Amino acid sequence: MAKYIQYAGLALVLIGAIILITGSFMGWQNNNTLNLSSLSVIIIGIITYIVAGKVFYEEITADNTPENKENDPEKTQLVG
Repeated sequence: MAKYIQYAGLALVLIGAIILITGSFMGWQNNNTLNLSSLSVIIIGIITYIVAGKVFYEEITADNTPENKENDPEKTQLVG
């Protein structure tokens, strides 16, 4: 379940877009509450997506400790 948390921001953006599209088809364009709530869901989704991406990127790159760098394939040179 934890691996899907990074996609929560994308889901919020899609939910906000679906609310806007549904409101447009139903004729609710002049409803400020609907427009502001969907806009806030989209903005929160974008922020969540960026923050979750940075957190998961830091977890991935945290494995580059000094002990693991001696087995780093970029640092090894082939002698031939």
